Amino acid sequence: MKTPYVNPVGITVYPESFSRGNEKRSLRVRIGAAIMLALFTFVVVTTTVVTVGSYCLTSHGGDTRTLTLPS
Repeated sequence: MKTPYVNPVGITVYPESFSRGNEKRSLRVRIGAAIMLALFTFVVVTTTVVTVGSYCLTSHGGDTRTLTLPS
């Protein structure tokens, strides 16, 4: 039995005797994967916004009261 290999160009070559499995997923699996991706993206964006927002609200980077003016 011959196995698939990648040629020097980077293309996978499948021998005639090698049977590939079903590469398409069902609609249910694709929808589930899309929901998981959307949920992951939502959580990443939300936590980033909350973290940066709370940092900006608690760090007094714009407070210039302690700066002394040059004479």
